[in-house]
Amino acid sequence: MKHSEFRIGEAFWCGGHEWRRRDIGIRTIVAIQVDEVEMVVYAPGPPETAAVRTLNRSQAEEEGWFHGPPYAVDENVFDEYGIPPVPSIATAMGQTLFLTRCRSAIG
Repeated sequence: MKHSEFRIGEAFWCGGHEWRRRDIGIRTIVAIQVDEVEMVVYAPGPPETAAVRTLNRSQAEEEGWFHGPPYAVDENVFDEYGIPPVPSIATAMGQTLFLTRCRSAIG
C-alpha cells in the first residue's frame, strides 16, 4: 500500500487489530486502535490494587475514548518502513483496508 493511498479517518487492519488514521505525515501515518481498548484501573492503597479492563469498540465509543484530538487512547506512529507495499482489499463498505504486514515505529 502506498503512502498516498491513506486517508485521514479511514480504517485499516494491521497486526490483527483495527486502526483509524488520525494524521498523515510526510513519511508516517498516525493511527488509533479502535477494535478494543485496554485500560488499567488503579486504586490507591492500602492496599494498592490495579486491574486490567478491556473494552470492546462499542463500550469504548460509549465512554468517549475515541473523541479527540487529543485522544484518550494511544496514537501509534507507523513509519515509512511499516507501510507495506501490498495491495489493499476493500470491504463491502469500501472503507476498511487490510494490510498483510505492518510495523509500528513505536511499541
